[in-house]
Amino acid sequence: MTQSSEGERSNLSHIATMRFSDFENHMAEVHGPRFVEYRQDFHKSLNYDKNGFLPEFPITLQMELINRCNLSCVMCYTTNHKTPKYTLDIVTGPHWVVQAEC
Repeated sequence: MTQSSEGERSNLSHIATMRFSDFENHMAEVHGPRFVEYRQDFHKSLNYDKNGFLPEFPITLQMELINRCNLSCVMCYTTNHKTPKYTLDIVTGPHWVVQAEC
C-alpha cells in the first residue's frame, strides 16, 4: 500500500454515519405504515422462541448466489459448503426475485 492510499483510508470524512433507528424512521416516512408493520413483524419474528410469533408468510428472503467458498470459517452456517458447488445463473436469479415478490 502506498502512502497516499493510506492517507485516503484514514480520511473518512466523506462517509456519513446514521444510527439504524434513524434509518428505520426515514424509511417509515418514505414508505408509510406498511413498512412500520413489516419492521414490527420482523423484530417479533426474531424472538419466535420467546413469543411464538409466526407470520402468515415469510418476512425475509436470503439467497446465496454463489457457494464456491473453500474457507472453513467456524461461524459459517453452511457447514463449509459440503454440497456440490453451484452458481445461480443470470436467468434463474431474476425468476426467484419475481417469485418472492408474489
